[in-house]
Amino acid sequence: MKGLLIGIISQAKKSINEYQQKANALNESLKLNDKKRVIFSLVIICIGFCSILIINNVLPNINTDTWRYESPVIIPVINPVGGDFRLGLYWPAENLIKSGSRSVGTDGTYQSIYPPLVHVISLPYLLFKIQTAYIVHVVLLFLANIFSLLLASLMVKEFILSRLKLDKMFVMMITIFIFFGMAIYTFISYPFAFSIERGNYDAFPIFFSILAMWVILKRPEKLWLQVILLSVAVHLKIYPAVLFIILLFKHGIKLVLPALVINLAFLFILGPMIGIDYIQFVASSEGAGIGNNFSWIGNHAAYSFSKLITIRYPSLSSSFFVLWGISMFIPIILWSFSAISLFKNGYSSQNMIFLIMVTIPLMDLLPTASNDYKLIILYPAVILLFSLIMMQIIKDHHWLNYAQFGILFLILLFLGRPYAMSSDYVYALKPTSSIFINNKYLWSLALEIVMVWNIYKNFNTEIS
Repeated sequence: MKGLLIGIISQAKKSINEYQQKANALNESLKLNDKKRVIFSLVIICIGFCSILIINNVLPNINTDTWRYESPVIIPVINPVGGDFRLGLYWPAENLIKSGSRSVGTDGTYQSIYPPLVHVISLPYLLFKIQTAYIVHVVLLFLANIFSLLLASLMVKEFILSRLKLDKMFVMMITIFIFFGMAIYTFISYPFAFSIERGNYDAFPIFFSILAMWVILKRPEKLWLQVILLSVAVHLKIYPAVLFIILLFKHGIKLVLPALVINLAFLFILGPMIGIDYIQFVASSEGAGIGNNFSWIGNHAAYSFSKLITIRYPSLSSSFFVLWGISMFIPIILWSFSAISLFKNGYSSQNMIFLIMVTIPLMDLLPTASNDYKLIILYPAVILLFSLIMMQIIKDHHWLNYAQFGILFLILLFLGRPYAMSSDYVYALKPTSSIFINNKYLWSLALEIVMVWNIYKNFNTEIS
C-alpha cells in the first residue's frame, strides 16, 4: 500500500513537471510571437462564448426535479406579444392621426415617456395591421442590433487593429471572430429575447448613436450630419445625449448652433404645446421622474437598484437618497477619470473610440429606468473593449491581459442571464436569491470598471 501511494505521488509530480514545462514553453512561444498571441486569444474567446451558451442556454433547460429537458420561463411575458410596441409606438401614432396631430393620448393629454419624434417616426407602422407591424418592427430591431455590432467592429478594424503591426489577414480574423461571437451572444441572451417580447426599441437609439460616432471618425468635417444622427438617437431615447460631449470634444463651440437648431426642431416637431407637455410628463413621477413606479428586479438603473436595496433591507429605507447618490456617483467618477485622461491625451480616433466605449455604460446606469432589455446597448461597447484587450495582448505578452478575458466573460455570463423569477409573482425575485447577482446594476458597473482599467493600463503602457 505504501509503495502504491509513493508511486501515485511520484507520477503526479512527473505529470505536474511535464505540464509546467509545456506551460513555460507556451509562455516563451507567446512572448516571442504576436501572431501566436492572436490565435491563443481567439481560442480563449471561442471557449468563453461557448461556455456562456452552455451555462445560460443549455443547462437551465435540464429540470433536475423531473429530469426532463424543458424551456424555463425567463421573461415576465405580457399577452399579446409586443406590449411596449403597441402602447408606446403603434397606438400613440394612431391617436396622433385621429386627433389631427394634437395628441398621442386617447384623452387628449401627452401620456407617454417617449419624445414627440418617436410618434412621428412610428407613423409608417400604420400602413400595416398591428400584428404585421409588430413583425416588421422585430425585423428592424434585428437589423439595428446587427448593424450596431457591425459598425463597432469596423471601428475596431480601421482605427485600432489596422494600426498595429499585424498582417491584414490577422486583422480580419480578429474582427470577424469578435463580431460573430458578439452577434451570437446577443441573439441568445436574455436581454435580446426580452426586447423582442416587449417590442422595445433601444436597439434604434444605440444604432443611430454608433452611426453618428462612425461618421465623426470617417467624416469629421460633417458636423451637421453627426448632429442630426445623434439628435435622432436622443429623441428616440434621452440617454444618448451624453454622447454630445464627444462631439464637443471634437468640434468645440461650433457644435452649439447645429445642436440647438436640430434638437429644438425635433422637440417641437408636433408643435410647442406637445413638446412642453412631453417635458412635464417625463419629468413627473408618472413618467420617469423621481418617485416613478418602474423599479423592480429587472430594472438595473442606479435609482432602481438603490430602491431594491431599501426594500430587501428595510433598515436602510431612510437612506435611499444616499444609496442612490452613491450608485450614481461611482459610474460618473469612473467615467470622469477616463474622460479627463482621454481629453488630456488629445484628440485621436483611438481616444475617441475609447471615450465612446466608456460612455455607453453611463447611458445604461444613470437614467431612472433601465429595464434589462436595454442591456443590448452595451454590446457594441463590449466589442470595443475586446479590441482594447487584444491591442494590449499584441503589444505586450502578459498573463493579466489573458485573465481579463475570463473576467469579461464572467460579466457577460451574468449580463446575459435572466433573473431568478419568483414562482408567486413574475416581476419579483425568488426570495432565496440575491439582488446583487440578479439585478444587472453591479454587472454593468463591473463592465465599466474593466473598461476604465484598460484605458488606464493602455496609457500607462504607452508612457512606459
